[in-house]
Amino acid sequence: MRIPQINPFRKGFTLVEIAVSSVLISVVALGMGIILVQSQKTVNKQQIIEHVNIYGQEAIRRVSEEIRRAVDVRVTSLLGMSRIHLELPGGNNVPGQKNMMTISASPEEGLMNGRDPLLTTRGVYNAFHYGDLNNHNYLIKRFDCELVPASEGLSGKLSRNFYDLKLQIDVITINSAGEEVFTPLEFHRRVFAVAAYIS
Repeated sequence: MRIPQINPFRKGFTLVEIAVSSVLISVVALGMGIILVQSQKTVNKQQIIEHVNIYGQEAIRRVSEEIRRAVDVRVTSLLGMSRIHLELPGGNNVPGQKNMMTISASPEEGLMNGRDPLLTTRGVYNAFHYGDLNNHNYLIKRFDCELVPASEGLSGKLSRNFYDLKLQIDVITINSAGEEVFTPLEFHRRVFAVAAYIS
């Protein structure tokens, strides 16, 4: 009976084969990681754009409502952004004291009612912030409230109570070259100050 010879070096892989396969697996894993990170950045950007769109539409709607119900509207400018001073009906039941509201814009904090956020989530958190952490990857670039120009056919008391609201929020992203890229989202609405017109 003949015993087959066993060569201990025939079993398994050579060192070169293991090194080549390790390098290939590393390259594939690195490529998958890069794709995953890029897709996560894209998803995050889309979520932020969606959040900013919702915030901008809701903010313009809320400011429009307040202007419509105000009995007096005055607009000033501070640091290039409008401040809207509103006298609202239904005073504080204190003689001589008016129910006032001032709407302004803070680039990092959103639209404000005095020192408080104009819009909140769950009645506590500033709705301008995305999630619990605000990465400040978007900011208010412009907030304007102006009378509609007379060239649009409005005259008299009507022209003194028709306002153009404009809000621009820039979403800031970093491209592959490390440069900031601004994506402006603009919101516009014309609003008629009904209560101020009637009073």
